[in-house]
Amino acid sequence: MAQVGNFKTRFGGGLVMLFTVVAVGCGQSDVDILASKVEQQKRTIQADISALQHRVDVLDGHHGMRFVVTDFQVAIEDQMFQPVLSASANINVQGLQLPETLYVDVMLQVEVEKENFKSTARQIYPVTRAGADVVMRQALPAHGLTREQIKITLQPVNWYAGQLIADTQVEYQ
Repeated sequence: MAQVGNFKTRFGGGLVMLFTVVAVGCGQSDVDILASKVEQQKRTIQADISALQHRVDVLDGHHGMRFVVTDFQVAIEDQMFQPVLSASANINVQGLQLPETLYVDVMLQVEVEKENFKSTARQIYPVTRAGADVVMRQALPAHGLTREQIKITLQPVNWYAGQLIADTQVEYQ
């Protein structure tokens, strides 16, 4: 807070000071015009604050969102030079106030303990109200691995602009 003469100014204090200086040197019609402009600026600022509060409320309303992962399938392809794991699933989003399309960051984590191997891949998928088919591939460290030797996690981790998805929001069916 700055002290200017007998005025303490904050945001907008400069407008009050300018309004006072102009009002002293201007006629009454100029004062009315300036008062009208200041009132218009107040309404605009209040509308902006209301819009921001609405956005916060909408984001808070998404805490009830659920990400449902279905039809999870894994295939191991023993190709000539390097074996590849393919994981696929369908992701649906359920909840209130959902936009038409969400962009969901999906993580595929593959771990093979006997080979001391751990790899994580991530990809962003657009998920509409109908859901999204997710297909991710990961190279494996050795030939001849079976599904039982590999720990596989396919999980949505973020949506939109970095909104984290809690483990409690993900349901596997």
